[in-house]
Amino acid sequence: HTLFERYTIPHIKPISKNPHIDNLMRLKGVDIKEINATKLIEHFGSVYNVVNAELSELIMLMGVAWTRNFMKVIGRDI
Repeated sequence: HTLFERYTIPHIKPISKNPHIDNLMRLKGVDIKEINATKLIEHFGSVYNVVNAELSELIMLMGVAWTRNFMKVIGRDI
C-alpha cells in the first residue's frame, strides 16, 4: 500500500559517520562538501558552534564569499 508514503520520510543513508558533519552537509542551501564540513566541525566541535561562530573565525577558515552565503542561508546578518 502507498497510504503512508505521504506521511513518512524515507530513510536516507548518512553521508558521514560523524553526525555533526552529516547534519552540516544537509543544511539546505549551504552546498558544503565533506572536506569543508570536516574542517569546520574539527575546529568548532558541533553544528551548533558553527552556526553561532564569530564572523571573523568563519571568514578565516572558509573565506568571505562562503561565509556570506552561509550567514544568508542560516538567517544571520553580516
